[in-house]
Amino acid sequence: MDWKKIYDSKVKSPQEAVKIIHSGDRVLIAHAAAEPDTLVSAMVEYAAGQNLKNINIVQQHDMGACRFFEPSFLTEGTAVTTSRNDVDYIVTEYGIAHLKGKCLRERARELIKIAAPAFREELSGEFLKRFGKDF
Repeated sequence: MDWKKIYDSKVKSPQEAVKIIHSGDRVLIAHAAAEPDTLVSAMVEYAAGQNLKNINIVQQHDMGACRFFEPSFLTEGTAVTTSRNDVDYIVTEYGIAHLKGKCLRERARELIKIAAPAFREELSGEFLKRFGKDF
């Protein structure tokens, strides 16, 4: 069998490829220019349709829609953050969040401050639900 036939036998649609994901799996997504938007969208649709839980999604830098961070995809109490040991600062085009030494509530507040303005109101509402305090 030549390489082309082997390759062709392994090619799958995004909808077929994501069927290997199960609850509790860790998924690493390529970042920046290599981010596969159609595959990420298929993953979100599949995970929601199958009611999958506790999928750990690892990504360094998003250049696309980032649908897996939408509140409708996340279950209540999900922490969308980095390990306290991994990051001291996060920089976006909207500001700098200083995270070192801060608790989860303080980290969430800092991250909302530097989120895209279109998402801040919704994130603030989720903050209130999660922490029982106004942002």
